[in-house]
Amino acid sequence: MTVYESYEDRLKEAQTARALGETWRLRLLRLPRLSEVDYIAVRNDTVTALVEFKRRTVAHDYYETFMLSKRKVDSLVGTANRMQIEALIAIEFTDGIYWVSAHEMSRQAVRLGGRHDRPSDPSSVEDTYHLPHEILRGLDV
Repeated sequence: MTVYESYEDRLKEAQTARALGETWRLRLLRLPRLSEVDYIAVRNDTVTALVEFKRRTVAHDYYETFMLSKRKVDSLVGTANRMQIEALIAIEFTDGIYWVSAHEMSRQAVRLGGRHDRPSDPSSVEDTYHLPHEILRGLDV
């Protein structure tokens, strides 16, 4: 599996996690690299949610929809359901931090999508959920 994550990406993700934690009044704990889920959210020593982080180098409304791997979303929702907790997707765009319930994302249209500029990586094009950007919730930080 090819990983397209840089040191800078991990630093920005940690900053976003701190902002989310402060805003939502909980602790976000990073799981090991390449885990099925990026973070667990903890409040009063209880795991309350799973959180997947994404970073985009465009404004949240640049594209008509926010696209994410169907496999990733379904795995996140399935794990959260088994644990009976929430599943959230947090996205840092150039114009702010936005979030959506993974359950909401899993109810969206499925289309083939991904990166067509990586022909040597067969996993870069796959089934994806497409969420209209109007459904994303902005985070006031």
